[in-house]
Order: sequence, then structure tokens, then C-alpha cells
Amino acid sequence: LLYQTVTVTAGSTITGSFVLKRGNNDWFRVGATDGSGNGGLAFFNLSTGATGSVVNSGTGASSSSSITNLGGGWYRCTVTSIPSGAYTNAKFTKDCFGLT
Repeated sequence: LLYQTVTVTAGSTITGSFVLKRGNNDWFRVGATDGSGNGGLAFFNLSTGATGSVVNSGTGASSSSSITNLGGGWYRCTVTSIPSGAYTNAKFTKDCFGLT
């Protein structure tokens, strides 16, 4: 699990983006949440370059995702969401799954 936390304005839309390349795992999950896990999670297949499910986590809303082929097997994977509440920290996460 890799993550970064940043300070944001409460109630704002947040977007997390990672540039990823397939290694031993086809599927990656990227999240854009507040410090309590409210926000959005998106799944990406780096073998096919396709987006998978996008889910609201906790009280998050309006989650969306995109994947951009950068060439050479590299992809920019992006998730956008609106966590609810008076949060001032956004947490952007990336982790992989052994799904094939």
C-alpha cells in the first residue's frame, strides 16, 4: 500500500492519480478519500488498460475514474470523489491485487 495525505478545503472535490505499470498483478485499486475512508475507490486492469468498478466508500459521493495509456505499458489511473463532512485531509492510496 502506497499513500499520500494532503491538506484540502472541506467539501471540495478531490482527485488522486498514479502512473502505474503492470508487474506481477493485473489489478490495482486507487483511492481518493478523507482521513476516515470516505470517498471513492476505483479498480484498474493494467493488463488490458480497462477501468473496473468504481465505488463510493463510506459517505463518499460522485466517484468517477479514468485510465490513460501513456505508452510502453504505462497508464495514468485517476479517481475523483467528494467525501462528505468537514474533512481537511485527503488521502490518496494505491494497492495491488493478485487477481488475474
